[in-house]
Amino acid sequence: MKAWLEALEGRHLSDLTPAEVARALRALSSCYVERRSKLARGGALDSAGKRAAFALFYAPL
Repeated sequence: MKAWLEALEGRHLSDLTPAEVARALRALSSCYVERRSKLARGGALDSAGKRAAFALFYAPL
């Protein structure tokens, strides 16, 4: 599990700062909670930051 998480970090954080990932996580959460209409259009994963946030935060759950 540790190696898998480290690989995720390396793959997704190489081009993003921690602040960018945090901002993307807030945007992703907003998409799920407040802007559900965006989900049907793929809004949850429409940027590299949101994909990184999803992979690092939600995928391990």
